[in-house]
This record gives sequence, C-alpha cells and structure tokens, in this order.
Amino acid sequence: EPMGNGDMEIVFSSLVPSEAHRKQFEANHSVDFSIEHDKARFRVNVCQARGVKAITLRLLPSKILTYEEIGLPKGFISLTDRPRGLLLVTGATGSGKTTTLASVISKQLDGGGRHVYVVEQPTEYVFGNDSGVLTQREVPTDSPSFADALNDALRANPDTIVVGEMRDLPTIRAALTAAETGHLVLATLHTSTASSTINRIIDVFPETEKDQVRTQLAMSLLGVLCQQLIPCCEHGQVVAMEFMCMNPAVANMIRDNRTNMIDNAIQVGRSEGMQLLDDHLFQLVVAGRITGVEALYKAKDPKALNARFGAEIPGMTIPENFRELEFNSYPPKR
Repeated sequence: EPMGNGDMEIVFSSLVPSEAHRKQFEANHSVDFSIEHDKARFRVNVCQARGVKAITLRLLPSKILTYEEIGLPKGFISLTDRPRGLLLVTGATGSGKTTTLASVISKQLDGGGRHVYVVEQPTEYVFGNDSGVLTQREVPTDSPSFADALNDALRANPDTIVVGEMRDLPTIRAALTAAETGHLVLATLHTSTASSTINRIIDVFPETEKDQVRTQLAMSLLGVLCQQLIPCCEHGQVVAMEFMCMNPAVANMIRDNRTNMIDNAIQVGRSEGMQLLDDHLFQLVVAGRITGVEALYKAKDPKALNARFGAEIPGMTIPENFRELEFNSYPPKR
C-alpha cells in the first residue's frame, strides 16, 4: 500500500540522526546522511517532491576493497605515497569514487604514522582500529561546510586530507591551498574525463583568477583518475578508468589553456602509466570482462572504438546503429 505524507514523516523522524540534519532539510528541502542498522550501513537522501518527503536508501559495502581488487593503475597507486599535491578521483554518481578513496585511506592508516583527515557528506565507510590517526568529520554534523572543515584541517597537522566532494568555489579554493601548503589532498568531482576535470575546476573561478588557478593546478595537481562502473560478463561490475598523471607536457597545457590537447598527452604518456578511457575499454573487451556493446555505451568516441574492434579483434563486428538496436533492452539483461 502506498505510503502517505504522514507515514513518510514518521520514517524521516526515525531515520534522521541529528537536529542539524533536520534543520538542513527545513532550509534546503534536501539532506544527505548515513545510518547503521543491524551491522549494515545505509546512505540516505531525503528530498521534497510535490510537497511530500521522498526517501532513498542505498546499502553501503561493509568491506573495504584493496587496490588489487579494484584494479587501480600502478601510476595512481604510486601517487598516493606522495607527501603533497592534489590527486582527483572523478566520475558520475555511483561510479565507485568513494570506494576508491576508502581503499586509499585504509592503506594509509595500515601503513602507520600518518594522520588522515576526512571530510564527507555523509560519512560512508567506517574504518577499523588501524595504526594511523584518523579524523573523520561529517558535514553538517561536525562542521557547517566543506570549506570550514578544510580550513580547520590546516591547523590539525594532517598528512593526508580527503575531501568527499569539491562541489563549490570555497571548497575548491581551500583544497588547492591545502595542496600548496604541504599536504596530500584527495578529492572527487562529478566529471568523466581528465580534461573536463581540469576545465571544471578552472571554470568555477572568476575570470580575473583563472590564470592564477591554471598556474596553481600546473604546480600542485598530481593526477586525475576517472572511473566508470560497467556490468561484468560473468558477475558483478568492473571499473573502466582513464588516468592522467602530471608531467611537464601536461603542466604546460594547463598553464597555457590548451586542455583540449590533454588526450594526446595521455596517449604519448602510456610509458608513464597513463591511459585513455577508450583504451582501457578495449583492453577489458579483449580480456572478456565486458561486452563490446557495453564498451561502446561508455566510450568517449564509440565510432573510433568500434572501428578498432573490427580491425584488431577477429570476427567482431557491432552494427553502427547499436544504440537503436539495444535501446529497449539496455542495460543488457543478465
């Protein structure tokens, strides 16, 4: 039986963890938080739809995956050991960004001797008793905003700062400052490619500051990892990734506002561990982990990838109108 507004109010009252979250909903008609129930954790979103509360619960994984289980590039892993700089993990909602960050946090805590300072909205993963020091803050329960929490972090002497999402100008500005002042900063953005990630950061700033921000990024950015989750041929999901790390060529492109050439720099930088998304999709198809159709749906240049299938994989042809052919059954039935 459908639930009425009174029922949703009862559910909301039983779920909301604090008065701060309740006030945030009253002010914005939307709030995110996490809850625990019978050893399971859920991420909860409450919004207002046609005057009625709408509540969505997402089950959070209880296990923190290792680098190997996720399949993180070796170049990205090496950057997580750097003492300072900005390292970005990007992708659409539900692409596994938080899972990747949780893996990095767990590894750094296991290594011991590091102080990891995490700012999230909401807190998703709970970490065990590790040998490192963890400061885990949730917005708005522990701090009114990401920017405020990051300003506090500069006085807390952390080694690594993790930002759940760089969603506005004050947060991005504070993250750049933290990376410049001797901290390793990991953060997420809702972008799909390395070049669009850099453009997104620069575009947030006023026109008078863009040149300065380009210089800051050229000096402090370590790398960008872009993720997409794709149904695996056998079971579960596999991560397809684009990875760019900073080198003199990329730094010059950012500084000179030539981000349209970054894809070329990634191709040239394969020996440094860089990879384009479409190249990784091709590798996953060759390995039999995903289908060609799945790869084309996620590709930046489906036509070029399809041509590569025909040229390099014997007997593999996918009609150019695959989108129309598969539209009514996408995602493919498992």
